[in-house]
Amino acid sequence: MTAAQVDLLLVIARVYLRAGRFGTALHLLDVLLAADPGHADALRARAVLLDRLGHHDAALDVIDRLLRDDPADSALHLLRGLVLEALGRREEGRAAFAAFQSRRPRVAGAGSGG
Repeated sequence: MTAAQVDLLLVIARVYLRAGRFGTALHLLDVLLAADPGHADALRARAVLLDRLGHHDAALDVIDRLLRDDPADSALHLLRGLVLEALGRREEGRAAFAAFQSRRPRVAGAGSGG
């Protein structure tokens, strides 16, 4: 599979995900990941999809894999916190939210009242 085909497959999978066609989206992501197992964007989309399907443990496994490669990714820490909360692991969720807060980009002038 070429890089262009992988990119197109990811776009199509995201369209199905947004349309609520989770089974089709998951199948397309699995096909993509069979061709490119380390594709970070596809793994991230798969984690979101697994979370939406209620497969929180599997989503957490994917998120943790992505965080091993990029521990500074604030969005992954946020997603990890949400998944941990869904699993009832509130203390770990709070720690993940704190990690998100400490890593998220600051907007110049934010909070300055103007």
